Amino acid sequence: MSTFVPSAVKLREYEKLFFGTNQLYGYENPFLEFWADTAAITLFTDKVTYFHYPLTGPTIPVSGSGLIESGAVAGSIPYNSDKLWKKNADYKRFIRWGNSSKPDTGVWLCTWLSGNMNNSNSVPVWKDRWYNPGYIDLSGAFLTNSLSSVVIDLDSQITFEPGVWYKYFHVGDDFNLACK
Repeated sequence: MSTFVPSAVKLREYEKLFFGTNQLYGYENPFLEFWADTAAITLFTDKVTYFHYPLTGPTIPVSGSGLIESGAVAGSIPYNSDKLWKKNADYKRFIRWGNSSKPDTGVWLCTWLSGNMNNSNSVPVWKDRWYNPGYIDLSGAFLTNSLSSVVIDLDSQITFEPGVWYKYFHVGDDFNLACK
């Protein structure tokens, strides 16, 4: 009678085996190296979190990622809301990670969660903030809510892509109290 239970088996593709080197007891303690495709990432409040999107994950828009449903904080300006940055680079030339698609030309500040602070029934929306550095500096672009040809907010076109590096700032109580 077999005791095999399919759900109890964890299959991994090992990349390297290490035996005996720098070990006290030699071959009795092998080390197996493998790639894990997913990991739980905790987005701590008032902290910046860097992460790579899993190599085997599908490309999804930030609006469909579930961040809003998981507690992302919306604000009236980028400064007091959750923000996301995507490292746009050709990763394949430098490290073993994916290749990011390039957004439109211009100076992109961040993707931020925009919400109506006067109406708790409004649904927050991810926005891409663009600014003209010839007329406004970086801190001004974070703080302004007046949109013009100097600062523009568009519905987010940022996607989570396999292997790409991201930076996320999750607003919390400490940050909000410091803003007062």
